[in-house]
Amino acid sequence: MKVYLNIFVLIFIFYAGCSNPSHIEVLTIKQDKIKEISNISFDDKSFIDSCLFIPLETSVQSLIGYINQIEIIDNKFFILDERSVRLKVFDHNGKFLYDVGRKGRGPGEYIAPMSFFVNNKEKKIGIIDIAHVHEYNLEGVYLKSISINLGITGVEKATCVGDEIFCYTQIDHEHNMNYMLLSSEDYSLKKRFRPYLVKPKLNMRSSLMVHPYCFFNGKIHYTSLFSDTIFIYENGKEIPYLFIETGKPNVSSRYIESLNLDDPWQVFSRVITNERYSPGLSEFCETDNFILTGLLDLRNFYLWDKKAEKGFRVKYNKLPDLGMPKTVDGNKIVRVWQPEQIQDYQDAIKEGTITCPEPVKTILKGYDPEYHNPILVIYYLSHNSEGV
Repeated sequence: MKVYLNIFVLIFIFYAGCSNPSHIEVLTIKQDKIKEISNISFDDKSFIDSCLFIPLETSVQSLIGYINQIEIIDNKFFILDERSVRLKVFDHNGKFLYDVGRKGRGPGEYIAPMSFFVNNKEKKIGIIDIAHVHEYNLEGVYLKSISINLGITGVEKATCVGDEIFCYTQIDHEHNMNYMLLSSEDYSLKKRFRPYLVKPKLNMRSSLMVHPYCFFNGKIHYTSLFSDTIFIYENGKEIPYLFIETGKPNVSSRYIESLNLDDPWQVFSRVITNERYSPGLSEFCETDNFILTGLLDLRNFYLWDKKAEKGFRVKYNKLPDLGMPKTVDGNKIVRVWQPEQIQDYQDAIKEGTITCPEPVKTILKGYDPEYHNPILVIYYLSHNSEGV
């Protein structure tokens, strides 16, 4: 164990840069503070206060193909759908309200929206398109478009923080960086950082992480591929924020180089099947009471109770499915049940391979995967897990 702690100290010194370590408090989740649990049930008040199921209205105007991103703004769900090429807005009950922009090449229209963000200070929405950022007010009224030049980089998720737009990006043959910063004034590129260890093949773009960062308490907390450390980006510096003792070292760059691969998914597959190394963290979200972070192997996730200072390593459940959220709001974790996933749940219930409360069965029973829009599932995380 001493070896792993020494490795973490070196990482800490390197990434803290010129900042004073004495003013940085790194939360370390030690192995002896982590309890293995096989599952969490819907009625387990130690973790879940309640659940809310929101079927999104299904109509010609509101039809959704695949949800890329969700943000909750003024108690409304803003949903980016890559298949219909629309940013759609639903109320808190799932009723469709309006589209923000539409596909096209005219004013207020976009070609291939990759992500969007909310500028709370100026009360506007920015949709990141191939060569522009299109601005709208919160009611969906078009304001203006600003040209950008990001190369072929695809933006998976974007958040406005002060005078910067923090973005998680796809890696490609031009840039193998996982994150970048844009100016919130003119959307010019300020910085790319957190390199992936290989560059993909020509014309290949890849995204290996699910929910890689979270905006909480005024700061961005984010993961790094093949690492068990969560970082904060603040004042131009990367600062270690949280470290989880997994019992295995992080994968080394020497090992990655020895694979001699330029396909990110092949590297990903080799790393998560190598028992010598920790697969690293691929998702992170934080609420007032909990930290939830998932392993890159997608078989387990960690829940850390901040008040009780207790950690739990949980196998991914089919139901309830706390892992891989789409967004976080206060103590709410929002998941999306896509039609294919719901069909899988329906089949599993019929076969008796999963169990769930009767109200959930009723919702699933009345759902038609070939017709209905996705269902939003909101988990309200508990205020107390000390009884576990």
